[in-house]
Amino acid sequence: MAATLLASLAACSPPTRPVNVVFVLADDLSMNLLPHMPNVRALAQDGTTFTNYTVTDSLCCPSRSSIFTGRYPHNTGVFTNSGRDGGFHLFRRTQDRSPRRRRTRTSSPA
Repeated sequence: MAATLLASLAACSPPTRPVNVVFVLADDLSMNLLPHMPNVRALAQDGTTFTNYTVTDSLCCPSRSSIFTGRYPHNTGVFTNSGRDGGFHLFRRTQDRSPRRRRTRTSSPA
């Protein structure tokens, strides 16, 4: 049995080129609004939807910051949608100072 499993794993090869993914985030929707949004309904019908999910934060900016970076709000520094502790301007400032971002900017092209 183990030999069969190993043989089947060996037959699986990683993709030869990157897979394209389009992520569409429809924000602040409730189910009662969907009947009035035919384009969003078409996207849901032709794509993938999730019925069981969690978000890192219920507010827009902290949640989107998490989507963009893969980090929780307490690591992005974006806690609200506006003001000193939130919003796009804070997100952009924190990303400009991010060590990962600096490393990407200064690395030489391959």
